Amino acid sequence: KENFLKTEGLLFALLYVFVLTFIVFPAVSFDTTLNFMTTPDSDNSAWVYLTLNFVFSVFDTVGRKMGGIKTLDLSNGGIKIVTLSRTIFIATSYLIAFKVWGLNTDWFVLVNMALFSWSNGYAGTLCAVKAPGTVP
Repeated sequence: KENFLKTEGLLFALLYVFVLTFIVFPAVSFDTTLNFMTTPDSDNSAWVYLTLNFVFSVFDTVGRKMGGIKTLDLSNGGIKIVTLSRTIFIATSYLIAFKVWGLNTDWFVLVNMALFSWSNGYAGTLCAVKAPGTVP
């Protein structure tokens, strides 16, 4: 418990990264359609799920790779800001799912998923890499 508290909030940030990801992905994220995959005679929801899962996996991997590059390192405060800024994805994902303001367009759905998954990998990796260095 003491060491968890000595990490300057980085383990709390890592916990927040994962909790936020599981709030939004996959349940809320998959409650959408991609118009370029829709045909009038068949249900292509399985392809939508596979496409969104593929986008998530690719950009999460890119974010994790970037988090491991020393020149792209952030300060502990910067990591916490990136982590907290991911909260916006709760709103955007629900706006997409409920088709509010026309935000369920294909480009917005895919860009939202790409940024969400990239920030998941990047922030999660930075938290995991830097947290052990804060404990004496």
